[in-house]
Amino acid sequence: MAPAPMGLNDTRALSCEGGKSPAAFELQASEQLAPTLEPSGGSLATPAPANATMTPHGVKRALGATPTFVLSDKKLKLEVKERELCVQETEDGNAEAVVIRRQRRLAVRSGSRSAALSPLNSASAEQIRQHLRDVRRELFLRPLLAIVSKLMFHKGNHGFFNVRVDPEVWNIPHYFEVVKHPMDLAIVKNKCLNLEYATADECADAIRLVFNNACLFNPPGHIVHESAAMLLKEFEADYAKYKAKAEAMTKRRDEHSCPFCLDNVCGMCNEKCINFEPPFVMCSGACRQRIKRHAVYYKTPDGQYHWCSKCFTSLPKELTIKVLPSTITDHEHPTPSTDNTLSKFALLKAKFMDELTEPWVQCDQCSGWVHQICALFNACENADEEEEVMYTCPLCRLEELDAEEKNNELGMSPMETSVEDFPVKVGKDLLGSHSPALKRRPFTKDFTRALGFDEQIEEKVFDYLTRVDLDAVDASTASSFVTSQNLQSCGVSRFMQKWVQQHLENLGEHEAAQSIVVKVVSSIKSSCHVSSVVRENFRSASQEFPQTIDYTSKVIFVFQMINGVEVCIFSMYVQEYDKYCQVPVNRNRTYIAYLDSLVYMRPRHVRTSLYHQILISYLASCKAKGYEYAHIWACPTTRGGDFIYWCHPSFQKNPGKERLLQWYLIMAKKAKELGVVFACDDLYKHGFELLEETLDTQLPPYFDGDYWPSEAERVAASPPKRGRKEANTAGVSSAKFRKKVSESVKSACESLFVIALQPTCAACKQLIVNAAYWRAINVDAYYCSKCQGAVAEAIAPASGQKAVLTKVAPANFAEACSNSKTEELEMSCPFLDCRPNMLKNCEEHHYQFDSFRRAKYSTMMLVYQIFSTQRSA
Repeated sequence: MAPAPMGLNDTRALSCEGGKSPAAFELQASEQLAPTLEPSGGSLATPAPANATMTPHGVKRALGATPTFVLSDKKLKLEVKERELCVQETEDGNAEAVVIRRQRRLAVRSGSRSAALSPLNSASAEQIRQHLRDVRRELFLRPLLAIVSKLMFHKGNHGFFNVRVDPEVWNIPHYFEVVKHPMDLAIVKNKCLNLEYATADECADAIRLVFNNACLFNPPGHIVHESAAMLLKEFEADYAKYKAKAEAMTKRRDEHSCPFCLDNVCGMCNEKCINFEPPFVMCSGACRQRIKRHAVYYKTPDGQYHWCSKCFTSLPKELTIKVLPSTITDHEHPTPSTDNTLSKFALLKAKFMDELTEPWVQCDQCSGWVHQICALFNACENADEEEEVMYTCPLCRLEELDAEEKNNELGMSPMETSVEDFPVKVGKDLLGSHSPALKRRPFTKDFTRALGFDEQIEEKVFDYLTRVDLDAVDASTASSFVTSQNLQSCGVSRFMQKWVQQHLENLGEHEAAQSIVVKVVSSIKSSCHVSSVVRENFRSASQEFPQTIDYTSKVIFVFQMINGVEVCIFSMYVQEYDKYCQVPVNRNRTYIAYLDSLVYMRPRHVRTSLYHQILISYLASCKAKGYEYAHIWACPTTRGGDFIYWCHPSFQKNPGKERLLQWYLIMAKKAKELGVVFACDDLYKHGFELLEETLDTQLPPYFDGDYWPSEAERVAASPPKRGRKEANTAGVSSAKFRKKVSESVKSACESLFVIALQPTCAACKQLIVNAAYWRAINVDAYYCSKCQGAVAEAIAPASGQKAVLTKVAPANFAEACSNSKTEELEMSCPFLDCRPNMLKNCEEHHYQFDSFRRAKYSTMMLVYQIFSTQRSA
């Protein structure tokens, strides 16, 4: 397979010669080089043009590099070699036997497609068809989804058309007698998201049906009728613009030709060049805006800081910038940044011209070209192959599977099958085989050669093998495509997966339950540097922060198998501070540092509930291990920003602050009902409200990247107000500094959750860690075994009745807590151990999640990166 160098072959799925001028066609024909046959080896040799650089077959061309003109048709090479063998064998034996031998040999070799190159190589025909439908429908349904969203949030909608009409609620029992085909915009939106409409006109008809139903049931002059008529008119205008834009894009595609696509059209998506999202470059100046494409900007020599042309003019002649430390390994202690002085005139002028296109891969069977992302082709696995393997595009693969199914339906009676016909039938069957045993598979000749037989004996053994023998060889050397199921598991991942699967089973979503996989993909020892500002001001005679605080960083991914292809739908980065942490207040606490999700989970109506249960299952695993508190900073991402996944879908709305807070509060409420959570407080009440009184005995909890340490840095950097004299005494100054930080924490307290995983005794104020506790009926108070007797006696005289305390056994989450040594082993994947590295690497490798097609591909490559690291460990 040739993953990168664009050849001069025409794609077989969609011809684009009509959009090419005759002059361009003649130029391309003159540039095509005729292959010549070397006398010695019989392999193809192509004279390289003077201005082209020859690259070995299978090496991925760097994006943006000049395409080479070296031919890489392995199928043709094999045919030439087989032709030579046939000529030699014909001289020595029976011509008919030679033909049979050649057919069988080609049949087996045609099965050497490596399943490791793509999940579609081991997919069923229906799964490939579904993937093709998804790829093609997404192109026209995503713009229509924007139109639907516009209609749903239109001020003239009034909420009339966003939900299904309920005749009982609206007191219109005769509604279904008038409206025979009910429809609403929510259904249309879900069908667009699930890519269920086959054409754009089908989607448009559904939208029209929504408003036509409203006009049919409600008479003219009614507010619903008038609103429907107005929105229908606006939709028709928007749809006409969409059709005109689609036609213009089709015309532009037909006329497009560049060194990257060479006028070829992808047989999967019927498109030519598709650009990646440009790198995210943000101005380091006052505007803090993203630098637009084709804009001039200035950057430091190391490329860490960038300024747009507007902010550059206001920069001083001498700049003081923080030099960030280079990327550190997981086992090193982080080093603080240092200040460096740089002249303004030392900045480098640059122009943001990055326009990178998706790479291509050539099918060795039809010689057509498809996008690697469309075909889910793993170019990294292709580069790792020790031997050349045949790559078959999904279109050819689908034809083979359809032909095989047709042959199976026709069938053949054993009495009608002669011995002479059987070997040919074997060849046809193997050509259509979709066995997952396709990666680096040693064939029969490899086994005989290993035993030291000469070529004549090899051929005899090969000829007398039956079909069962060949299938046995295939099965014994099978190597299927790597999925998340092949990644390492631990007690936490198994517990979480079982938890969420059981939740989906309880909801009746049995198919969805079996499609979910939870994996801890990284678990490393790390440490955070405590800033000098915090160490100087948050200290007492008996308490102070150390320079670094150790913790265990974990990365948790959740995958879903959708129509035979995996998609990563949820991820989070957590920090676990065990009982040996240097800071006592940090012990047995976990910090949910980052959490991110995608909209591709199916079915959509259980998505929010599933994501709640994923987080609850993690909290339950922490509770089982004796952790006492979980901290969360609910901070909504900015528009266009990314937490974990690089490039979210444009139609995925980022939750605002209020919605995000409600999401966490609902999660905490559900967790409390399940016995996982006992209280939900805020950081101000938990660590800052009585800070001055408790500073001698307890410091506030400190986590890497948390809200209040960054606020302390901001307060320290802000200049004092005019006319105010600051006290010279260090103690007084530190007290005022702590007060400012505490006020900042108080202002943001609703976003700083402190979730109690263990109950606290209301009498002695001690935590009851994974032990039985007592509680009064209808009272949200808990008591330990030591205090429950005295509390009952104290309550009885005051109420005049005997107090009733109910004993409650702790929730049994023993499965999440394992003492096995294997559970404590570190799992490191440098690609994603640190969240900034994850985003940076995904950006550099173009692992984007802004479309369903790209989310499938990016998930495949993430799993490959993780598996490769685990395999080499």
